[in-house]
Amino acid sequence: MISVSVIPIVRGLPKDTLSYFSSFDIREGDLVVVMIGSREVTALVVEVRPIETTKLSLKKERFKMKKVIRALGPSPFSSALFTTAKRSALHFLTSTSSMLGLLLPLTLIDETLSAKSPTVARSTHELPQSEKCVLELPTDERRSLYRTLVREAFARNESCMIIAPTIIECIRIEQEVARGIGEYVYTLHSQLANPVIKKMIGEILSKTHPVLIIATPSFSTIPRRDLRTIILERESSSDYRTFDRNQIDWRVLLEILAEELHVRFILADTLLRFETLYRHQLKEFVELRPLTIAPREQKTFSIVNMLDDEATIKDKNKFKVFSSKTGKQIADSLRQRKHVFVLTHRKGLATTTLCQDCGHICACGRCGSPLVLYTDKIITKQKNQSATIKKVEERYFMCNRCRIVERANFACPYCKSWNLKEYGLGNERIIDELKKDFGDERVFPFDQSTIKTIRARELFIKKFYETEGGILVGTEQAIPYLKDIATVVVVSIDSMFSLPIYVVVEKALRLILLLRALAIDACIVQTRAPDNKVLTDIERSAYPKIIRDDLEERKELHYSPFVTTVRFIFKNNAPLTDELIQHPYVVELNTFAFNEVIRGKYISGTCVMVRIPTPYWEALMTLPPSPESMRCREMLIEMAQEALSTTINPEGLIQ
Repeated sequence: MISVSVIPIVRGLPKDTLSYFSSFDIREGDLVVVMIGSREVTALVVEVRPIETTKLSLKKERFKMKKVIRALGPSPFSSALFTTAKRSALHFLTSTSSMLGLLLPLTLIDETLSAKSPTVARSTHELPQSEKCVLELPTDERRSLYRTLVREAFARNESCMIIAPTIIECIRIEQEVARGIGEYVYTLHSQLANPVIKKMIGEILSKTHPVLIIATPSFSTIPRRDLRTIILERESSSDYRTFDRNQIDWRVLLEILAEELHVRFILADTLLRFETLYRHQLKEFVELRPLTIAPREQKTFSIVNMLDDEATIKDKNKFKVFSSKTGKQIADSLRQRKHVFVLTHRKGLATTTLCQDCGHICACGRCGSPLVLYTDKIITKQKNQSATIKKVEERYFMCNRCRIVERANFACPYCKSWNLKEYGLGNERIIDELKKDFGDERVFPFDQSTIKTIRARELFIKKFYETEGGILVGTEQAIPYLKDIATVVVVSIDSMFSLPIYVVVEKALRLILLLRALAIDACIVQTRAPDNKVLTDIERSAYPKIIRDDLEERKELHYSPFVTTVRFIFKNNAPLTDELIQHPYVVELNTFAFNEVIRGKYISGTCVMVRIPTPYWEALMTLPPSPESMRCREMLIEMAQEALSTTINPEGLIQ
């Protein structure tokens, strides 16, 4: 009889190891099945001891030790994967068990255990350690280079993996990269049926020829022994973060995995994150190709000041959605039967409603966010006239944060006045304006909340391209579905600069570069803030200056990459804050009341922001830690265990 310590491969478990007894022949590194509560869970054995050596300690425990249900045999996963789980658990202040649960989905475990490992040819280019590279090119050029990299890897008997943040990007990459090598390309994502996923994993693990795996992050740990290159496509995407209580960043996780596997790790994007560019300056990354920001050239690229627009000056009392220059460009494109894409940022008819008597902003009574005005067109039949249809427009307010709906016929809650006026540009207002000027049949509203599947969205975009002189109206979510648009219009870039995130300059610049890559004839960006120096620098193509100025501002204000921020959200008061603020590693600690929707539930509690300089944060992650690092880490882990949510370097930093 033996006692075994195991790490369960399951998410959400606060403890790293659990103890069980068994009569099976089990060794360290084996996989076993154990009971946790009422369910069976796969676990990794990390320690095996004779039961006699643990009898004394077991008598002191208040729980009864359970037995191992069955042994699965040696783990088919490399030790690098388990080291990655341990290192990343330190970084995200969570348990190794939770990280293994994220890295190893059940489907992958089952198929890997049943698959036969192939006899793969030895690579002709073994790396002594991980090689980290950066690649900054427009989307089309980047994917063209992927084709070359994959074929070069196949010639060296090496497999490649391209990780994309969204399913549609996986599909697009497969369409552009897989030509001529389709039998060796596998695309994995969550919308595939489970039997299809299992079949693909089985083929990937049994194929003797090198393969290309294109996948979303959850399939990134398939144990292919000849894998030598991992490409992280569009590394700036916020979709690489999970939506659980620890909000794990897959970019960090995959970089650690690449280090442990000793493979080449490539971060790629149209515009790399500024923190990645800073790390490149520190020689942490090498250039795969010279870094260049080279936007597509158009006949017209302009940032239009709406305050100086001719139409706005003539009628100051009327709010103009489009400048005269923008309206003329759209009309010219439609006259030539070309396509137009109009980018918006906000849903609804109006984003803010203001009382004209007291100045009060109509806000959600639950979380305090501004209420957004929406309209519904209700179709009714007139009484006794079944053939006559009447359209009734009904307005209502909705909070986009906690989804509460209010009737639109209420008075100001502060002064009881009915003199309310809506402000801001929402999707619906822009669509109504375009339909009024150019006709209903030309306007295509792209909304992922109503067009729910990828297939339906692709058919919708296909119909748009088949319509001569069509106008697509949508948010950034529409961009991956598009290619080559005659005219691209940003209705208001100002709403992006109002976002409460420290990466707003980086996101605005990247968005404009992406839109310029789409536009053939014209790219027009409208603004009502002509003094914004970032827009001035973008118009002058002063991209290095924008990056340099933003990094200097981040350094001054204690943001990434110079300082690591940890955000905790507690339902009640936060523990250990008085002791933690005294620690020499902590440069700033802020505590404030917090209202937010977390995993679909409204939470009112306390938010704590802890800022630690990045060199000290790296010291916290070092094994073994110094006594000073150990105490700081213990306090952070204790806070994370009690918190409702823990995020490392969140983009949205509440001040």
